[in-house]
Amino acid sequence: MHGQWKGPGRGRVRTGGRHSVNYDEMVDKVVQLDFVTDRDTADAACREIWRSVAESVEESVAVEVAAELPEDLLERELTSQRPAEFTLSRAELMNRIVGRFNLQPDDALRLIETVLHAGEEMLGDDSRTKLKLAVPQDVAGLM
Repeated sequence: MHGQWKGPGRGRVRTGGRHSVNYDEMVDKVVQLDFVTDRDTADAACREIWRSVAESVEESVAVEVAAELPEDLLERELTSQRPAEFTLSRAELMNRIVGRFNLQPDDALRLIETVLHAGEEMLGDDSRTKLKLAVPQDVAGLM
């Protein structure tokens, strides 16, 4: 164990509306990681990871996926000006999470996998397939 992680708290954990139970479960899974200490940090991590994925796919895929994920998780990113799509590699995603939350690479990988697995469980088969085809193969392998 590399110590406990207390990243920047950003916003509240969503507790109402569509998918609220599933989103609470996603945050709970992240909080159970031995290096995460609070729900605000877990919430910030969920948002950062899904934002990174959403930015890297065509807008139509991002919108479809966002419609099946908890309300608010990606809403701000999809309604604000999106950056030009880029190829998100596993290494780039890892670097973002390591840098943003000051984690060891192994912990960042566990965090990313936990968040993506939990989110993937919320997606229907069609959206899950489209998302996996839209991201690079090394990122799809994390799901």
